[in-house]
Amino acid sequence: MSRKHFTLEDIRKAEQDFIPCPFCNKKPTIVFSDDECNWKDQDSEEYLQDPWSGLCFSICHDNEECPIVPTHCDNGPVYGNCYDTPEEAVEDWNKHLKKHGGMKI
Repeated sequence: MSRKHFTLEDIRKAEQDFIPCPFCNKKPTIVFSDDECNWKDQDSEEYLQDPWSGLCFSICHDNEECPIVPTHCDNGPVYGNCYDTPEEAVEDWNKHLKKHGGMKI
């Protein structure tokens, strides 16, 4: 069972473990929303501390120059998956890159 409360520091700490994209060498970020995919203020911990309509973490790889980025984070995350924790998002991104040989580890 995941924790109910997260901080921006928790998210930023998890982001440090992302493997960079093999195409542009930039790391993605983690964004959060409620369970209905309504994005919340990414600079405020208010919703993180009281997620009254659920809490979902997604991967955002916002780089117009990268060939694998079909959309910008203003319109939605590159990966539409919703994760229970920031760590799960990082684990999924890294697992995918390792599985497909996208980056030397």
